[in-house]
Amino acid sequence: SKLIYNKRKSLRMSYSEECIIEDLIDLLVISKTDILVGNKMSSFIELAWFLGGCKNNIDLLEEYK
Repeated sequence: SKLIYNKRKSLRMSYSEECIIEDLIDLLVISKTDILVGNKMSSFIELAWFLGGCKNNIDLLEEYK
């Protein structure tokens, strides 16, 4: 029923302040979703689940081959 969109200014991975802030925004937004989809080795998805109060359903994908 709701769509939240964060248009990233930076499209590449780096440790710049701007990229870290954008990653934090993504993390906080996805922590509020009902369903998380991600790689089972992803600590990002695990942290989002934890920040969401461990209430989200998680669909874990197999590793890429």
